[in-house]
Amino acid sequence: MMEKAYFFWDVVNIQELQEKTYESLKKGKRNSKFCILESINLPSEEFYNFTRNFMKEYRFITPYRDLLHMNKFYEYVCLSVTSSESDVLILVNSSGYSNARNVAVISKK
Repeated sequence: MMEKAYFFWDVVNIQELQEKTYESLKKGKRNSKFCILESINLPSEEFYNFTRNFMKEYRFITPYRDLLHMNKFYEYVCLSVTSSESDVLILVNSSGYSNARNVAVISKK
């Protein structure tokens, strides 16, 4: 099954990301294909802090930053970031940076 999501550049936090995702879904905009390189499960407090500020540099992104790009199949290569208490996954495609430069949100279900 090919997975798709709405990706956005330079989004500040999860609230802005969810609003943009909802608006894109409502307007029927085209979403993008993605594949997950690695899944990261953060402690609740760290995940909460991450979702409040995507623009900050994060150590858990740094080892993967050069691998998170668009592949030859035009899929966003992403990290999947969540916590055990969250019902969403934040997809991170950093495009060579250590922050969540290009993000999407999807349900864990």
